[in-house]
Amino acid sequence: MSFYIAIILFISAVVAGVITMIVGKNISKERFTLLAAIHGMFLFAFIASILLRKDASAFNYFFLLFICSGLVLSGIAWRSGIFIGLKIYFGIFALTVGMFILSPSRLVNFLLTTKYTDTLGESFHVTENFYLERQNSNKNQDDMPRYKLIRKRGIFHSSLQRDLEFGGKLDSIKVLEFDKSSLGLIRGYTSSTTYVSTKIDSSDVEVSTKKKSNDGLQYQLRKKHY
Repeated sequence: MSFYIAIILFISAVVAGVITMIVGKNISKERFTLLAAIHGMFLFAFIASILLRKDASAFNYFFLLFICSGLVLSGIAWRSGIFIGLKIYFGIFALTVGMFILSPSRLVNFLLTTKYTDTLGESFHVTENFYLERQNSNKNQDDMPRYKLIRKRGIFHSSLQRDLEFGGKLDSIKVLEFDKSSLGLIRGYTSSTTYVSTKIDSSDVEVSTKKKSNDGLQYQLRKKHY
């Protein structure tokens, strides 16, 4: 859902920026200053959220609002009589349009996480356009990492199964079986290191390659530990 919120807000900001560039030629400096102050509030909220947040992997919507508000104001800045330094500052936000054209998924991930990557979390390629991706939050507040099976379709990602556990943080995976129309069997390798040794474990988890049904059930049929 966050992916769609980000892309809708960004496209809306681009449209709003174009409109304001056309109709905002005679905007007063006082009104522009007020709008810039609101933009600045998003910046301070973003900085504060970084200092106060407990989960470093959580989405930062203040950064999304900061970028989108700067993009809207970039349309006004070059048509108004403000200081040239501010025009250059707000003009930088227009570069995100080029980033979107080059890679929409990377830009959306950047807007949500401040990281210009192709995925929202730690990711492992399964086969073709199927990936295992670490979830950004857990339903149960424990330290056990959980993963989801996703399928990438262009700029959109479809979550097929969530809350997959491999007994720890994955180092690597091995695909034992995979039928993209029904089920797959994935072996995940985890490790724990002490001062004297490194222990490597593996777990086999059967996953469903069909999207979650309307009744809300997901099937995790088999799990083996070695």
